Amino acid sequence: TNPVIRNTLLQCLIMVVLYQLWCRNVGYQMDYTPTDMEDADTTDASKTQTKEYHGIRKDVQTVLTAEKSSFDDRYTAALRYLDALAKPVGSLGVLEKWAARLSAIQRTIEPNVDVISCLIFAADHGIAAPISEGGEACSSYPQVVTRHVIASLSAGTGAASVLSKHHGVPLRVVDVGLVGETDTTSVVTDGSYKLVNGTRNFCKETCTIDGGGAMTVKEMEGCIQAGRDALEGWVTECGATVVALGEVGIGNTTSSAAILAVLTENQTSIENVCGFGARLVHDPDPSVLQKKVDIVKRALVLHQFMTPNGDTGVNAEKKTADSKALAESVLSKLGGAEIASLVGAILQASEMNICVLIDGYICITAALVAAYLSPDATRVFLFATRSAELGGYNCALERIQQIGKGSSSIPLESPALDMDLRLGEGTGAVCAVPLVKSVVCLLKEMSTLEDIMNAAG
Repeated sequence: TNPVIRNTLLQCLIMVVLYQLWCRNVGYQMDYTPTDMEDADTTDASKTQTKEYHGIRKDVQTVLTAEKSSFDDRYTAALRYLDALAKPVGSLGVLEKWAARLSAIQRTIEPNVDVISCLIFAADHGIAAPISEGGEACSSYPQVVTRHVIASLSAGTGAASVLSKHHGVPLRVVDVGLVGETDTTSVVTDGSYKLVNGTRNFCKETCTIDGGGAMTVKEMEGCIQAGRDALEGWVTECGATVVALGEVGIGNTTSSAAILAVLTENQTSIENVCGFGARLVHDPDPSVLQKKVDIVKRALVLHQFMTPNGDTGVNAEKKTADSKALAESVLSKLGGAEIASLVGAILQASEMNICVLIDGYICITAALVAAYLSPDATRVFLFATRSAELGGYNCALERIQQIGKGSSSIPLESPALDMDLRLGEGTGAVCAVPLVKSVVCLLKEMSTLEDIMNAAG
């Protein structure tokens, strides 16, 4: 027998065997029966989809556009399509899971990510003010640096503005709590609600007079609404279908550490959630970290989230049965205006079925609060980067993943980037934008094994 003919026949036999194995183990028949649960995930993409699909693409699109399909139904269908692509199953890791999440949220096998925007909230913290002005000087940098960062973002020279410009990401910075007035530009705007003096020092007894802390309940609610308004307005203005979130606020790692200590039940081990924050040198003195731990402990004792001897405080105990009330209490007493606005933006994005790229330590703190307030919001989370503030970040991520399991059987993915990032400003989220675009390219352009076999005749 001619060796060339023999080798050709052998290759054909191998391809037939592989195709049969694929049909048995992956296949493309979507045995889909809509669940009784119906959610509100409807987007323009699903309403205007007119493209004709065939084979597994058609089956998956049927599930994605079915009126009563749940998020879990749609995610599973999209992931099954990804498994059918011409590659080892699951070999693209988090990229595949992001692709499935985007498809499930937008209800289409070809999600739209033409415009991914960045939304940053900025505010000052009372604990960052100089001690002579009633603050704690909690940061290595003075409070006024927040305003200088905003000026650089407006001028296009700040880190987030440079990265956004490079990646074609429209940028909006919203002032929700900078001390004094802000010069508004095409980039920097005032929020629909603003704390004109920033937050109060939550370590001071005087901040509890009106039952509040860093913010009163009314102030917190105003900042949350400002975040909702900013997200909706910015998405409408620029047409974004995915939003990268960020923040600016000297002192906000201390505020976040205090929030995380309570919401991740680390009151007795505050060191687990504290990091150095913004550094002046590569290897800070341990006393810098100890100062932050001491500030957080004083705040938790003052607001009765823990006792002086380290036991769980009465405010944490009495609200354990109502996680929403606990999250609101923690946010108002220990939070920042920009953190509250991030919470509002996340909740609004969830209601609008828009995925959000969650940046580092501050943003995941806001994401945790949002998850407490609305567990379904976790559907839209894309964790962009693991923060170098590792202890607190991992505690928050683990808790969010636990909350997410209560509303969906689909596990939340690990962060896409792990590069020791700790700048904030949404820089990690913007760096992940090319990854989001990559996952959609896979869905739109990659061949399935079925395509390859059909092409081979």
